[in-house]
Amino acid sequence: MRFFQPFLLFTLAIHASPVLVVETAVVTKIAIPTQKVIVQVKAPNHDAKPHPQAAPKKSTKAPKKPKEQKYFHEPGWDNESGHYDSRYFRGKVPYEQHRPALRHLVRSYLTTFKTLGAETWLAHGSLLGWWWNGRIMPWDYDLDVQVSVATLSFLGDRYNRSMHEYEYEVDGEENETFLFDATAETKLERIDLRNSNGSDHDNKEGVTTTKVKKTYLLDINPHYSALTKGNGANIIDARWIDMSNGMFIDITGLREREPERAPGIWSCKNNHRYLTSELWPLRRTEFEGVEAWIPYSFDKVLTDEYGAKSLVVEEWAGHRWIPELREWVKIPKKNPPSPSKEKEHPLADDTNTETVVVYEEVVVEDEKKGV
Repeated sequence: MRFFQPFLLFTLAIHASPVLVVETAVVTKIAIPTQKVIVQVKAPNHDAKPHPQAAPKKSTKAPKKPKEQKYFHEPGWDNESGHYDSRYFRGKVPYEQHRPALRHLVRSYLTTFKTLGAETWLAHGSLLGWWWNGRIMPWDYDLDVQVSVATLSFLGDRYNRSMHEYEYEVDGEENETFLFDATAETKLERIDLRNSNGSDHDNKEGVTTTKVKKTYLLDINPHYSALTKGNGANIIDARWIDMSNGMFIDITGLREREPERAPGIWSCKNNHRYLTSELWPLRRTEFEGVEAWIPYSFDKVLTDEYGAKSLVVEEWAGHRWIPELREWVKIPKKNPPSPSKEKEHPLADDTNTETVVVYEEVVVEDEKKGV
């Protein structure tokens, strides 16, 4: 019986409590291939630059500068109309009248600047006209002068937009000429030069002249102090303008633009360059009947700009130099040959054909005389 007790107890225990099954895993060392994954974690670097893709793209093009606005304006539909100030333009001055108008324009300028104590001298085409006969070239429709930038500053501070009256007398053929610009800004006054006793000044027939008082405007370009040409809209630094018709004198300022690298080299914004010794001391002379000043080395200045031929060629711009007259004379245009009368009108009389031939002979003969 004692033999069966343990067995009985074991049997009772199985039926009295749940069965707990414990499995014991057997670990065996078997090499299984796996993929190696490396994860790197970096600490944030606040000094590092952001990734190029993260930052907005910056344009490599330089920002556009505002376009420089032109100060002086001209009508400018052709070369001739480009030599008038738009504010006072009232129509083209005819060929026969424009030269006398320019003559008094430059006389008023030179006289006024002398009164103001402002140094100025002839330049470009006006200087070339002085070289030939001390007068304006008949094909020029404006005039050119130069000043130093110091003079420009003086004029800009004291006389900008100032109006100046100039009075002169004209007689003979000029009387009719200046009736063209008798506007509100031009006062015409007839003066009888005869004395009270009825006699006249060196003229027994009596002389009546016209006394003219005109107003001219000195206008300084606010861009005159610019060191560079820019877009080329303001290369003219100032103008002396005839307010009756818009004709003007271009005034350009010279300065040492690179005094440290290139001392003694003076230039305007349009890249005309001169040495100090070529400009000063200025030479006193006469131009269109009044006192004027020119560069010291005027011959070099002219040949550098226009070439040596400009001082000797005697035919230019439809004009011919007449040494006996010391004057440029306009070359008459040849009339185109008339079409053959026989071809166009087989029945035309001989009188018309003969007249054409005689007319052509007269024109050729006049040209040989230099008329």
